[in-house]
Order: sequence, then C-alpha cells, then structure tokens
Amino acid sequence: MGAPPSAGIARRAPTAPVVRPVPSADVPARLGFRMPAEFEPHARLWMVWPGAVTRSWADPAILATVRDLACAARRFETVRVVVAPAYRDEAMASLGSAFEFLEAPVDDIWVRDSGPTFFVRADGDVAATTWNFNGWGDKFDGYDSDRALAARVAAARAATRAASARSES
Repeated sequence: MGAPPSAGIARRAPTAPVVRPVPSADVPARLGFRMPAEFEPHARLWMVWPGAVTRSWADPAILATVRDLACAARRFETVRVVVAPAYRDEAMASLGSAFEFLEAPVDDIWVRDSGPTFFVRADGDVAATTWNFNGWGDKFDGYDSDRALAARVAAARAATRAASARSES
C-alpha cells in the first residue's frame, strides 16, 4: 500500500483570506463573455504532467495512468500538457508528438483547481479568469508554482485576462 495522500506535503493551519471586491468592469460577463456549457465543443483539454509534489505522495503508476488518460482524450480532441522543465523529456517520450506541450513550473496535477477558467464571446475571443490558487484554503505549503499556473496557461492561450467577481490578496 502506498503512502497516505498527505505524505510528504507540508500541512499548515488555514488562514482567513483577505477578500476584496475587484472593479466590476473587467468581470467576464461585463466584457461580453460567457462560460460555455461543459458539453459544448472546446479547443483543447489542458492537463499537467505530474510534478514534484505529486510524486511525493503518488504511486509511481500514476505516470502510466496520466499517460493513458491523455492518450484516451487525444483520440477525440487536442491535449495540451503543462510540464515542469525537469520532467519535459520524460513527458515527451511517454506521450509522443501528437500532444502540445507548455513547459512551465508545476507542483501538482490538479489543473482544474489551479488553472484558469475559460470564457468565450460571440466574436470568438477567449478570456480566462486566473484564480488565486491557495493550496486548498491555505492547508498546504509547496504550491507556489501552481499559484502562478492559471496566469501562465492564460498567457499561453493568449486569452484576455478577466477578473473573478472577488479576488484574494
């Protein structure tokens, strides 16, 4: 049996975030954007190749599982994989040339939690809300790279940056 999910991850006491309203002018809806429904076609699937934090708790078989998931999705759509520089060669050798890669520092694989939320507009423009990822309520240390991931993905996509309705400082 592998190590428990929290093994190797520094846990800390949660702190109350400072929440402040942001100017409403750059909220996606006010800019004419809408969030597409999950069943609507989209340009690509974003995934993260396991980084250092994932490897501290995950069974080594996770690499094969991530590869298999990426390959299954690639049969139906473009898959762009964010990969830390230290694992770039490994990811490219495992996945092959049918994938797009974005080399950027990453800690964990949960891009749904640390990545941006994309919005679309009738003119085809794409916006991204770049959330302030805080390690699941400041429960864990060691997620500095993931904290910056949403902005890196949004920039790679050339998406208009849009504020969330509330932002943490």
